Amino acid sequence: MLRRKLRRANSVDQQLIPHLSHPKGGIIVRLYRDVITLQLGDTYICHLVSPSIGNGPHRIVLNTDDLDAFITFPSGMRVQVKDRQLIFQDDMKVDCQQAKLWLQPPRKVNHMSRAWLNQSFEKRLIRLQSQFPWQLEEHRLVQEKIQLFLTQPNATHGSDIIGLGSGSTPLGDDAILGYILSKRFLGLDDALGKDIWIHQHRLKTTPLSSEMLDDALHGAYSETFILWLMQIIQSDNLQVDDSIAQLGGNSGKMTLHSFYTHTCRYLKEATHENIPTYSS
Repeated sequence: MLRRKLRRANSVDQQLIPHLSHPKGGIIVRLYRDVITLQLGDTYICHLVSPSIGNGPHRIVLNTDDLDAFITFPSGMRVQVKDRQLIFQDDMKVDCQQAKLWLQPPRKVNHMSRAWLNQSFEKRLIRLQSQFPWQLEEHRLVQEKIQLFLTQPNATHGSDIIGLGSGSTPLGDDAILGYILSKRFLGLDDALGKDIWIHQHRLKTTPLSSEMLDDALHGAYSETFILWLMQIIQSDNLQVDDSIAQLGGNSGKMTLHSFYTHTCRYLKEATHENIPTYSS
């Protein structure tokens, strides 16, 4: 009798448990170095991730960074779910029975000095602009369209950069992610028409990026982003941005650049710092 190779999960998104508790079939949708995306049943998407990726919505965090055991598994390969276990067609099983449950903490409203935020966030934006010259690594047309969205954020300019750039999460989408994070951070939840606007442009970008934007619009953040947002409120330590900056090549850097650009602009407009004086 074939003995299955066993991998155990360290933690599981609590909202995933109902989808793991009843027998059902699934498939592997896509594989990356540290992430394996599964579709359970007809529609539900979840991710097997390494500890370096960490907790987040729809995630099962394994107890090892070594995902080489899955490297030969093709997209479309069948998966069976039974008793909080994922059983692959080959000789692999992922056991989630003893995994810790992770639940995204509730959002807290913080009342902070607008002047302090202006000063702290401007320092962060200046640091980003000096250390992360993403402009040097992208086509000029991509740069121009993203810059137009950063300076004049609206649905038209946002639509123009959906799916723009290379990678599994194109750079234009990372700029939109930063904008959405900024709006929600400031308590302004109408992020360019919310998910209706994103759904209209779903086919223009990658499935992974579309999922990323949908999660952000609904406030479903990974633990990495939650900790970062808490830290930038509690401290003016500029180095806390590094946890985001190192994500996905230039993706994290673009997300930060967009987040601080839009946040600083809003804070300045709220104190009339961006309104020029004039006389008739």
